[in-house]
Amino acid sequence: MNECQTPVFLWALLHDGKVALHADAPREAPTVRGFLALLQSRLDGATAAEVAAIPNDLLDQLGIAELLGMTRTHGLTAVLLRVKALVAEVDPQA
Repeated sequence: MNECQTPVFLWALLHDGKVALHADAPREAPTVRGFLALLQSRLDGATAAEVAAIPNDLLDQLGIAELLGMTRTHGLTAVLLRVKALVAEVDPQA
């Protein structure tokens, strides 16, 4: 799996069946920080099943993969996959 070149720190917790996602990246990486903010705002309060249902090709489906370029697309997709894996770890039933 291609990893993001930017150091990304992720934590996922489950409280009353709802995901609490915490994420951070350096200020020098505004694209990654923006993607993390979008994921966090959408996924906080979601169920683990809702997180698992996010398509792995989200950036392609949004039509922004071409704009980001291959390296960023692979990196941000790796971030998404890591978020999904973390949530699956805290709720293996999802």
